[in-house]
Amino acid sequence: MAVTLDNEGHSKTCILVLGMHRSGTSALTRLISLLGADLPATLLGGAAENLASNAKGHWESEVLVRLNDRILESAGNSWHSPELIPDDWYKSASFEDFRTQALDCLKSEYKKSRLFVLKDPRVSKLVPFWTTVLNDFGAKTVVANIVRSPAEIGKSLGARNGFDPTISELLWLRYVLEAERHSRQFPRLHVTYDGLLADSQQVIDTVVSNAQVSWPALSAARRKQISNFISESERHHHEAQKATSAGAVAAWSEEVYAIHEKWAEQGEEPHDHDLLNRIHGDLDALVQQFIGPILVAFEKTIAAHKLQKLREQQAASIDDYRQRFEDQQFAIANLMNSKAIDLEFVGADLSQFELDANRPEVTGFDPIVAKRDDHRPPRGKRRTVASLCNLEPADAS
Repeated sequence: MAVTLDNEGHSKTCILVLGMHRSGTSALTRLISLLGADLPATLLGGAAENLASNAKGHWESEVLVRLNDRILESAGNSWHSPELIPDDWYKSASFEDFRTQALDCLKSEYKKSRLFVLKDPRVSKLVPFWTTVLNDFGAKTVVANIVRSPAEIGKSLGARNGFDPTISELLWLRYVLEAERHSRQFPRLHVTYDGLLADSQQVIDTVVSNAQVSWPALSAARRKQISNFISESERHHHEAQKATSAGAVAAWSEEVYAIHEKWAEQGEEPHDHDLLNRIHGDLDALVQQFIGPILVAFEKTIAAHKLQKLREQQAASIDDYRQRFEDQQFAIANLMNSKAIDLEFVGADLSQFELDANRPEVTGFDPIVAKRDDHRPPRGKRRTVASLCNLEPADAS
């Protein structure tokens, strides 16, 4: 879907970050924000799955991500489908409805910002839509395009989503080719993930010199902060640039990546567009011919990955319960031992108490006195000394 927009005369500027999932879009977005571009108001939260995917943050709008998922679904698509967005979707009522929603999203997320950065890898499949909405928002679009080796993308998606290399490279081609094809009319710069990790200062210079904006926070301190944020340690999968799949898909991936590497180092060369257009057409033909088996493979891959994750979670839960049970057994054993010791002390104390309780000074009981008292007559029949001596008067009667 070709869209021609007037990109001049706007009071706002949006740096639109494009790139495939796992390509370094988050790191590039953070770099741009540290130079002074505003981030969205509601960043994607720190849920467990998000932290596992990118511990340093995704730096994208959670509202915008959810909206893009709904847009793709309305077009019979998804982030993990290699299909194109149908041209007819852009002529439908769905396009207009989502256009209104997206404009409201921009107003909410960026409010009165004059320079902001927008990033979600899904946008690479929806460039005509979002550039139209940005134009409605009164923002000039400047594209920052980042690419990463398809082999490394394959490894990363394999680890995160369970995709096999061919499926990952099909997705990589779709995202990269769509982003490139539909952003040609806008000012743009090209970066590679390798270049970003190897020399972030050079990437800063590329952004500053090609974005056609004045950066409010371009300082030595910010350059240092960016260097500290971006490091080679962020790379979790390092593979040779050669594609890991076979056949036409592998050949196309290598050609497309070689062109973007060259553009990142030497600048864009328009004569390369012809080759990219041809590969784009060949990819469309391949996907249309084999879309049935491709989608089945996607569904089986996703289902198998979910099952594997479920098994891992269950195994982890079993291990956790086993450890907790063992901890409780240990605690009970310690408690029983301490109680046994306490009972020994209690028994000794009771014995001593019994001995102490039988002492005369405690009970007031003297066995000698008690024996003497046993021979004394009952108190009522005792005779006095006077009576014994016949000194008491006789009875009057």
